[in-house]
Amino acid sequence: MNTRIISLGITVLLGSVAAFGQTTATASANATTAIYVPITVTKTADLSFGDVFAGSTSGTVTVDPAGAATATTGTGVSLGVHAAAPAAYTMTGKDSASFSLTLPANGSVSMTGPGPAIPLTAFTAAVGGGATTAGPTLTAALASGGTQTFKVGATMTIAASATQTQGSYTGSFNVTVTYN
Repeated sequence: MNTRIISLGITVLLGSVAAFGQTTATASANATTAIYVPITVTKTADLSFGDVFAGSTSGTVTVDPAGAATATTGTGVSLGVHAAAPAAYTMTGKDSASFSLTLPANGSVSMTGPGPAIPLTAFTAAVGGGATTAGPTLTAALASGGTQTFKVGATMTIAASATQTQGSYTGSFNVTVTYN
């Protein structure tokens, strides 16, 4: 009988150790990341409206991203011999990454010179030679090599020749590219 009690005591003791011995557990996880180059943009050409002759009333000249310049009709505004050209940019970043291109808002940019300021409005862009898209923000993707080009056009409004002083006018504007 003593043997049974000792045997039962050892069994209970060993069973208790087995029941309470698993109080912690361990699991493993991996840590990962992907590192990408920052997105950059570089201007390769300025926006030029070319030579413009003011008319008897105010008028507009539009340069589209493809480089075509048009003057409003009926105002006497005409284009000169120096051709207009859109602003051009090259950007680099992560291969095939989506990005947003933000153009200036209407009324935020003017060219100044010897006469009244000339406001720039209706900014448009064409990414990679594609279709023209109106701003202020558009979405596109970098090419598989991590580069992309885009061109920007706008519309300027000039005063009548009696008000718009002859001379050179300049202004600057920013475009912003951001990863999506």
